[in-house]
Amino acid sequence: MSTATKKMAEKRLSEEVQLFKKKVLDFFKVQSVSSEIQYRIILDLAKKMDMPFYKDAEKEKIKAEVSIRLVPSCTDCAKEIVGYLIGYDDAFADELLSNLIRQQEQTFRKICPRSKKTKLGKDCIWEHPIPASYSKDILLSYIKSKDLDKAKKYIDYLAAIPQITLPKTEDAKLTGALKYSMPQGWNWEKDDKFARYADAGIDPKYYGSI
Repeated sequence: MSTATKKMAEKRLSEEVQLFKKKVLDFFKVQSVSSEIQYRIILDLAKKMDMPFYKDAEKEKIKAEVSIRLVPSCTDCAKEIVGYLIGYDDAFADELLSNLIRQQEQTFRKICPRSKKTKLGKDCIWEHPIPASYSKDILLSYIKSKDLDKAKKYIDYLAAIPQITLPKTEDAKLTGALKYSMPQGWNWEKDDKFARYADAGIDPKYYGSI
């Protein structure tokens, strides 16, 4: 086992991560979260060795419960998760959502679809026009204000914005605040979804036709 692998395993077993795991299981119980949504959340929290449900028996148990039922799409799943979080605990909502946007293959990142026709070149990356951490903060604001309708509308808004492929040379232009945020004062209900790219000077040929 490499040093990095060992550190990740140790982190998963740390008091902090195990406490978070307990909070997640308590959330499932208190909010009577459906098996389908429990399974999706646990899958998302098992992507890496340092995450709480990595190779966890709980995942397999819930998988058996949902094996013959339809698991919701990423968009519908995200809406349901937000619905369960409203009125629960804002601090936990922030912690959970922060952990559900860490990896590209997690539900909240996959709301924005990838084109099946696009092949990712070795010098390119997939990029979310609206940074996942920025979207997390927007959704958290609606959770805190108990505005589920607005949260659902924002998730639908994201579902209509595909991830794009950017050459790493273009992605390098996203510096400072623009790396993880939208321009100051930006409003998703009225402003251009590609405002961050325009401000960073990214060539419009990579997003202008979307």
